[in-house]
Amino acid sequence: MMQKAVANLNEDEIQALKNRWLGVTLKQQFDYLLLWKIAGVVAIIVVLGFLRYRELSTLNRKISESNQQLMTAKRELELLSTTDHLTGIANRKKLDEQLIREIYRTKRYQHPLGVMLVDFDRFKQVNDTFGHAMGDRLLSQAATIFSANIRQSDFVGRWGGEEFMLICPETPLASLEILANNLRQTIANSSFETAQVQTASFGIASYQPGETMEAFWQRADKALYRAKKGGRNRVEVAS
Repeated sequence: MMQKAVANLNEDEIQALKNRWLGVTLKQQFDYLLLWKIAGVVAIIVVLGFLRYRELSTLNRKISESNQQLMTAKRELELLSTTDHLTGIANRKKLDEQLIREIYRTKRYQHPLGVMLVDFDRFKQVNDTFGHAMGDRLLSQAATIFSANIRQSDFVGRWGGEEFMLICPETPLASLEILANNLRQTIANSSFETAQVQTASFGIASYQPGETMEAFWQRADKALYRAKKGGRNRVEVAS
């Protein structure tokens, strides 16, 4: 009778009975293994990221140190290329650069600019009598005297041999002549290792509008020549 009753049921009725009596309960269980796997992967990524960060930081520090060393070496090289190795003051290259810079400033601001060339008198006799080493020490001492007795705005360098150049910005010719005579007297009164009186001759010039750098220092050079021919230990002013 039950079988007959079931046989008379249609598909919808059968499905309704199944849904009523054959219900399935789904019970979810937390997957701790999957959690540990995810945590492990995250930990590996964090460790690798930290190691990479330390590697990059070390590399950046080394690059920064290398750049600093390069900048220091560059400054030292520039200093060496513009410094006279004997006297420690500016060399001819640096004097040219400084003189050009001051001429540009003079043209722009219409300020006076003076230059003086200094040559030690009878320097060859010092080398012949006491040797070149003594001559070198005399030049080094002369550089010290110039550096200690010029104004902060002035610039001194070794022009070549026993000649020095002093660049004097914003200095009228009259003031330039006073400064040159003071330096000349200071040299004559200084005690050099030769135990002899050392003197120097000066040729000075004031910049003229439109003048080239070469024409400027050449006028001072001609004045220096006149000082040497006129008896030495004197100051001659360029025309």
